[in-house]
Amino acid sequence: MSASCKLCTVRLAKLMTLMAPSAALLTVSVHLRAQILECIDADGKREFTQKCAPGTVKQREVSKAGASNLDAASAPPKTSYKEEDLRFRQRQLERDANESKAKTAAADAAKKCQSARARLTSIENARRVRGSADSQTGEARYLDDNERAAATQKARDAVSTSCK
Repeated sequence: MSASCKLCTVRLAKLMTLMAPSAALLTVSVHLRAQILECIDADGKREFTQKCAPGTVKQREVSKAGASNLDAASAPPKTSYKEEDLRFRQRQLERDANESKAKTAAADAAKKCQSARARLTSIENARRVRGSADSQTGEARYLDDNERAAATQKARDAVSTSCK
């Protein structure tokens, strides 16, 4: 046996010696957990203790002796590394898809806002605003002052709703 191997064996033995008492203490403390009772006295005062005082009107067992939060029945089911990794990757893909949708929606909103502002600017700066063609003759028709004011207000409303 080489010198380094002997050194490793000695270190391992020391480590085991140091860890054994704490492991034993942990298992003993889990198994010796005390019973907890809810005690209500004649005045209606509620108290949680291991033993109810004399004069207790009502008592109820809250946790049984030896019960702990570390019971196998209450422990979450163990999953394998592969299952955890699969779930993580699925959450990652979902998050990436949601971020992509949010970026696309933000880009669409910015484009809509820009379009609404351009329309408002063109209405406000134009000398004459062209309306829809006359349905009977097909000639170009221009907006009068009332129609232009209504179109300007409509464009302002579109800017206020699109550019939040």
